[in-house]
Amino acid sequence: MSSPKNNQASVGLLLACLLAGAASIDYVHRQVMAVVLQGAGASLAIGDAEMSWLLAIYALTFVAGSVGLTFTIERYGRRRMLCLALLGLGLFSLLGGLTNSYWPLLLCRALMGLFAALLAPAAQAIIGHYFQNELKIRAIGLLTAAAPFGLILGFGLWGWIVSQFGWQWALACAGFLSLFFCLLLAKVPADVPVAHSAGRSTSMYKSLLTIFEVKSFRYLSFGFAAASVGLTASVQWGPTILVRNHGLPLELVGIYLAIIFGVVGTASALLSGQLASRLVQRLPRIPFWLCVAATLVSAPLYGLAYLSDGTMQMLVLLTLATLFGFLSGPQLLVVIQTVIPNHLSAQALGLTSACFTGFSMGITLPLLGYVSDLLAVPYGEDALRYAMVVVPSFFYVVALLFYGLGARHFQGDSFRKAAV
Repeated sequence: MSSPKNNQASVGLLLACLLAGAASIDYVHRQVMAVVLQGAGASLAIGDAEMSWLLAIYALTFVAGSVGLTFTIERYGRRRMLCLALLGLGLFSLLGGLTNSYWPLLLCRALMGLFAALLAPAAQAIIGHYFQNELKIRAIGLLTAAAPFGLILGFGLWGWIVSQFGWQWALACAGFLSLFFCLLLAKVPADVPVAHSAGRSTSMYKSLLTIFEVKSFRYLSFGFAAASVGLTASVQWGPTILVRNHGLPLELVGIYLAIIFGVVGTASALLSGQLASRLVQRLPRIPFWLCVAATLVSAPLYGLAYLSDGTMQMLVLLTLATLFGFLSGPQLLVVIQTVIPNHLSAQALGLTSACFTGFSMGITLPLLGYVSDLLAVPYGEDALRYAMVVVPSFFYVVALLFYGLGARHFQGDSFRKAAV
């Protein structure tokens, strides 16, 4: 007969799985658009510049939501805002699938970015509120696996949906998946919202500024955003390179990249969480050194993958690069749990998400397109491949600098110290 403690742990892990699934919806919507981009562009008769904004606008409004809306999670209730985010994502994805015009689709993507900004911070806040000790570490590990799991769905299943039914059905199915998770999470026990008080907005922005004054958190956030340029570019532009330069059909591209970024990425994230939980007591700065190692190993592998002429060689190099590239994500959550109070963890994760998404998707993806256009005259269709090496290489160096600064300040760093 199972003990109440074991039953409680089982229920807790089930809740953690549901929260990770909900957080993965954000990455499903990001990747579905990358998969449907070629078909949508042809159907809507738009060029590469307009197509890139369908990716970038989601990221830019995600930043706005991460900075300006995460305070609502504590004020109005964690579960309530999580369900609202899923509802908004579902409805506007459905509307995007129903449109045949560029501007309504762009507007839907912009509104989806706002709602998506609440998913991971709300899930993180629920974990901080309901989970303790070892169960919290395991729940965080599951939450960090949300990104690669979302990529599995976005690449694999939706690549097949696009090839069989078209890009509009792909957006509609992503909307139905969001609404399904909204119904599931509506059963999570309700929490008590923080009462509204005079001057609340002022204190919220003061809290945001004070959170960012925690040096180890700030430097790790900047480093993670810079290092993620290469990974984000590979995830978003990888399908285009494999179709354009290697001649693979889209359904095969979806399967291959689902395995690489999804399955291998999930394994890497879970391994990273285990390494941190085992070593952080003996080596307090291990989150930063793992990020440094991940960058040093994955950066040249990504570059070699883009320059490869053989399809299998590119896929193998991408697999190895992803195995190391996904080690950084869990370390970010470890640092947040260490130096930021629980009641501000949602806002802290929102700030980090704003840095990561806004920079790696909203800014550098258009920059990659611009550099690719500059290289198009001498290199033709290979221009995008060279741009994928040139632009991320610069930011890898910047990331290593920030990781070193974060490690220097980590021991003894805290929110309380920053506030004082």
